[in-house]
Order: sequence, then structure tokens, then C-alpha cells
Amino acid sequence: MWEHKKSMASRIEYFLKNDILFQEGLYLKFIQLVKIANNIRITLLKYEMIKESKLIEYIIAQLRFLETEEELLMTELLEGLMKARQCGA
Repeated sequence: MWEHKKSMASRIEYFLKNDILFQEGLYLKFIQLVKIANNIRITLLKYEMIKESKLIEYIIAQLRFLETEEELLMTELLEGLMKARQCGA
């Protein structure tokens, strides 16, 4: 999951650098998703060591937040790409 978020952020960075997309704020929001996904990954590793149930609750809450945010950001990304395509056509 973390790797996927990282690769999506890299793609958006590529779009920005190559003037395909013009929403730098979107890139910064995806970087936040990368950080959240990394925190989930680290928390899972911690859970494997100490088996504390509150860590699972935290992970579930973060996954739900991540799902909601990513859905919004993916919609924003698609809209931005469609606008860029229309302007370039």
C-alpha cells in the first residue's frame, strides 16, 4: 500500500514537471497520503511485536481516513488530467 501511494506521488510529480498537470497542491496532498500509509506500515510492525489491540484500532481508523482522502484526491487528479487534455487538444 505504501509503495502504491509513493508511486502515485511520483507520477503526479512527473506530470507537474512536464507541464501535464498544474495542481501542485494535489501533489502535496498525495505526499500526506504517503506519510499516512508509512505510519500504518510502521504501526503494523509495532503491532507484530507487542500485540496491543489499540494499535489495530488506530490502523483501522487510519485506513478508513486514507480510503476517503484517496478517493477525493483521485477524483481531483482525474479532473485535472481531463482539463489538461482539453486545453492541449
